[in-house]
Amino acid sequence: MSDPRRDLIEAGRDVFEGGLVKGRAGNISLRMPENRILISHTGSCLGSLADDGLMVINLQGDILEGEHKPSTEFKAHLAVYLTRPDVGAVVHTHSTYASVAAYLKLPLLKVNPETSDVVGKVGRVPALAPGTQELAVAVAKALGSNGAVLMERHGALTVGINMREAVNRAFYLEEACKMSYLIERFEGANAETD
Repeated sequence: MSDPRRDLIEAGRDVFEGGLVKGRAGNISLRMPENRILISHTGSCLGSLADDGLMVINLQGDILEGEHKPSTEFKAHLAVYLTRPDVGAVVHTHSTYASVAAYLKLPLLKVNPETSDVVGKVGRVPALAPGTQELAVAVAKALGSNGAVLMERHGALTVGINMREAVNRAFYLEEACKMSYLIERFEGANAETD
């Protein structure tokens, strides 16, 4: 059996080193036994998470372990866990192309089968204030039974049965957004020069 704390720390490093988050942006969490959630703390750098910076909260948002505050987006994480018992991990990034695609309301093209197979349908969330219950409810609703959402002016959120699946979806979603953006720009440039 894997160690949830190690899984979260390694996942944070992966998304940071993979360029899906910069500085102190983004947050990640995973479901633990007894309705507990392990989550990065507010203001943490996902690339340098350590045991003392991880928080354990319950599904009501009460702090069970940790010296900090849970991520400012803990409400969105909890809303997903409460509505999706199959979800074991949540990854929220501010990755470049996903953020641009969300801002531009860019349609995601089915460029390759791997991206469609891994990411699936992507929900959309309008611009809402960060850290609010309104955003949390909108994220859970837009996610539905899917694996990812794009949040206008806020980035992306992916889920998985475990941390590895949620992280993989985050990378594939970023790639899908990048390809969709580049194809739209390339086709637009060609149309103008023909």
